[in-house]
Amino acid sequence: MNVEHGPSSFDRTHLIRFRGEGDVRRFIETEWLITDGLGGFAMGTALGLNTRRYHGWLISARKPPVGRIMLLNNVLERLTLAAPDGREETVELSNFEFAPHHIAPRGYRLLQQFERGVNACRWVYRTGQFTFERILSLRWRVGGADVTYRISGPAGSTMRLALLPLVRCHDFHHLIRCDGRRFLVRGTREGIAAAAPDGQDVHLSTSDGQFHAQSDWWFNFHYQQDAQRGLDHIEDLFTPGEFRHECSIDGSGCCVFQLHAGADGDSGRPPAGQAEEHRRAHLARHRTSVQAKSPSLAARLDLLAAADDFVVPRRVDEESLMTILAGYPWFGDWGRDTMIALRGLLLVTARFDEARATLRAFAAHRRHGLIPNLFDDYGEAAHHNTADASLWFIDAACKYRAMSEDTAGFDRDLREACLDIIDCYRRGTDFGIRMDERDGLIAAGDASTQLTWMDAKRDGVVFTPRFGKAVEINALWYSALRSMAEAAPQRAAELNAIADRVREHFAALFWCEETNCLADVLVPDGDGWVQDRCVRPNQIIACSLPHSPLDIERRRRVIAVVEEHLLTPVGLRTLSPRDSRYIGRFEGGMFERDRAYHQGTVWPWLMGPFIEAVLRAEEFSDVARRRAKSLLQPLIEQTIVGRSLGQLAEVYDGDSTPQRQRLPGGCMAQAWSIAAILDGLALCEK
Repeated sequence: MNVEHGPSSFDRTHLIRFRGEGDVRRFIETEWLITDGLGGFAMGTALGLNTRRYHGWLISARKPPVGRIMLLNNVLERLTLAAPDGREETVELSNFEFAPHHIAPRGYRLLQQFERGVNACRWVYRTGQFTFERILSLRWRVGGADVTYRISGPAGSTMRLALLPLVRCHDFHHLIRCDGRRFLVRGTREGIAAAAPDGQDVHLSTSDGQFHAQSDWWFNFHYQQDAQRGLDHIEDLFTPGEFRHECSIDGSGCCVFQLHAGADGDSGRPPAGQAEEHRRAHLARHRTSVQAKSPSLAARLDLLAAADDFVVPRRVDEESLMTILAGYPWFGDWGRDTMIALRGLLLVTARFDEARATLRAFAAHRRHGLIPNLFDDYGEAAHHNTADASLWFIDAACKYRAMSEDTAGFDRDLREACLDIIDCYRRGTDFGIRMDERDGLIAAGDASTQLTWMDAKRDGVVFTPRFGKAVEINALWYSALRSMAEAAPQRAAELNAIADRVREHFAALFWCEETNCLADVLVPDGDGWVQDRCVRPNQIIACSLPHSPLDIERRRRVIAVVEEHLLTPVGLRTLSPRDSRYIGRFEGGMFERDRAYHQGTVWPWLMGPFIEAVLRAEEFSDVARRRAKSLLQPLIEQTIVGRSLGQLAEVYDGDSTPQRQRLPGGCMAQAWSIAAILDGLALCEK
């Protein structure tokens, strides 16, 4: 399977040519994503076979950017072609799996190529003298989807196209079964609407043709990725009937037909073609704004487009602000992820207004000095159970101040929120988050809490307990104190005094001569603290921040240990392979995956702090820049030829051997993974 990356009618595309049965597995394992700029999306495989519950042609955000509903799952397509000599052929172009490895029909046998563009996907099929194209587009920032069919063949031919939409109309996390469930199908001015029992409905219409009502259920769709994760993986889907279109191919050589899908209120909006042009213009503006600051970055329109998939509006008190979705398909906007990704997605790309709007959205929802860990999937109250997100917020806000040079906007909208966080951490706040007056360090949580990014828990088991004084939280705390001393000069003496105390005790308490690096966490032990000496990547953050509590020699020693134990071509492992708890494969059911999540699994986002640590330790020398670029190249290649076309996955296996290559896992598109590339490229030009 060859991937071609370059300009076409789709502007920047990822094109894969299908070579026959030998490519089936690769096409099933290669996923695509397109988004609508509101939190909605479409997602699937290059083969056109849905392999997880989140695969579908229209997932709409009813409370943007959350409240997501799977509306249109797929379409059964049946095409009857009649050549000028009267010979007739009927083909089915869909692919469904009804049992493991049992695909029917097998439309892929006619597949020629798959192409993913900026805001659309295209499949090309061929049988005899006829070529069939399907183009799926989302209406960017307006909602809804268009599916365009183009059939080409010899003049004088006729074709009949029958389309059976398969709909779920239910929460995108949950599968449905028939079980007596009744959909209501009614006519509308444009077409028809199918309403689920819980009130969610999908509106369907066509550019031409007729609708033949015939409500029915299709049973036992099998989703192999869900099965591998030990989840429910069988679903029934409803079809309201069949759309039919007949056409004679004249001198133009083709027939064109469109199917439109949307939620209530999406009808009558601009078609996907116009929305796609709007998004292209939007991306072109970003490219132009980046050009002066980072010429090489501006040339990477595909990375700018990937970044754009995560940036969406969020309303706060009737004001339209912005936010960053952590990953597709299942994550909403998480505070920690947003703040870590913000520099790469919005600051180095010169999207300063959106960066400030994002920071304001989270500042407005802070509680007792804590910004949200995440916003609820269903638009309810935010969750504040995190100790590091607020410190990452200060880091992102101060980087906004420095990179945008908008000191007035920072002072007006963000400074007080940053100082409030510091004051709350000093006094003590929720979840036992507090400053220890003896050493100035931050302690947080207990054995029942998961307050850092290594927070995996399943069936009551906390796999990576990190309560106490975590290394990255205290590095962030130190950097926040120094940064706010610069940003709030009226409090500089006070904040610098605390920072001096933190610096004095940080190395003394965290440094471990036995491992020649930093302990991961200081665990409470009676009236004192004991080092957890496992080699993890969190210590690299202490070397990458604008203000490090370590001297340069110790930073270089940390970098060397992290490189020796944790560095891979696609990110850092979460635990040294020499540790008895190390798990080298991210696979199995949900319990096994959550157990492996931070016990060896590789995270691409950690390549960002590693690269910045290397550059800072070597004072951004030419040698360090060249090395940083070489470290980024495998990640860039993954966005081109990896399993997430145009995007980058959340995690990868810790192990890779000639017999079993390292594979991606988790979300197929993760915001801070893409941010690490953009951030790293920009740092190389610093």
